[in-house]
Amino acid sequence: MMGRAHALSGVALCLALIAAALLTAVYSVPTSMALFLAAICGGAAVLPDIDHPDATVSQVFGPATWILSKVVNGVSGGHRNGTHSALGCALLAMVAFGATALHTGNPDTAMQGLLCGGVLLVTTLPVLFLVGPTDQRCYKSEWGGLAAVSFMVLLALAAVVASLAFGRIVGTVVLGVLLLLALSALARAMRIPGKWDEAAAAVAAYLAVAPDPYRFHLPAMDLALVPWALTVGAVIHCWGDAITKGGVPWAWPLTQADVGLKWIVTNGPTERRVLVPLFVVAIGCGIAVLVNPAVGFLCGLSLAWLIAQASDGRKKSSGKRKAGGKRPARKPAAKKPATRRRTTARTGGRSR
Repeated sequence: MMGRAHALSGVALCLALIAAALLTAVYSVPTSMALFLAAICGGAAVLPDIDHPDATVSQVFGPATWILSKVVNGVSGGHRNGTHSALGCALLAMVAFGATALHTGNPDTAMQGLLCGGVLLVTTLPVLFLVGPTDQRCYKSEWGGLAAVSFMVLLALAAVVASLAFGRIVGTVVLGVLLLLALSALARAMRIPGKWDEAAAAVAAYLAVAPDPYRFHLPAMDLALVPWALTVGAVIHCWGDAITKGGVPWAWPLTQADVGLKWIVTNGPTERRVLVPLFVVAIGCGIAVLVNPAVGFLCGLSLAWLIAQASDGRKKSSGKRKAGGKRPARKPAAKKPATRRRTTARTGGRSR
């Protein structure tokens, strides 16, 4: 699926889970926190495409995210490989939970990350049982896998050493970067008009992780559910790509077999005319449960208008590019009559 559909699916699923927990009296969160978690989940549903340099999330902060996407592309073995697998989602979960644990000083959060990552890795066993290993290569070169593993091991060791040395500072920085990427990716995927979308994402990420003296006297946020929102967003991205024709290598790197329902075409009529409207309706219903029906209806209507405006703008820009790319046909130049050369017998046939 495309970035906008991924973002909408993340927001819709998060709101549905929070609304279901509220209606069944299982768990309750403040409305502002629920909307913040939904935005994080929607942005995280775009993050796995960081392995493609032309993806929406890779263009958020210009050269910085483009270089990051090139690094992730090389380490993960290309687009729809490492970041679209159970291992990729498990690594993101452990990083998110670990950073949150360092930031909040709660070791139980780190244990939740290990448990969540372990459950995700266990889900690869049915894929291996049904598909089995394949002979496809994850990397173009023979040394690609070894280089990728070595890079990840060195990065993990550096993270452990930095965590032991600086503790909460590392957790705050890593968590802030994840929130900034997720919120900025959500704004970019929704094609919000204006140039302040990344700035708003930066302010929101800062207010979420800033210490009390620098929060402008705002109440502190409960960040215990933030890593869950990031993990759920990454998983729902993989599920969304699994229903497309390409599928996803969920058991990567043990097998390169692409699995999934493989029902629809990416950016096809089903995605644009069926799934996206369903996501918009689900978001409106979720906000109606959490806030009130009038606000939910207005939010759904505004979201539909925003999507329609973005689609019209993209069609107009593509039409201008097509029209501007055609050069006017040149008229064939009139041929000049050939000039005859005068010859005489005296000059032996040479012209004067």
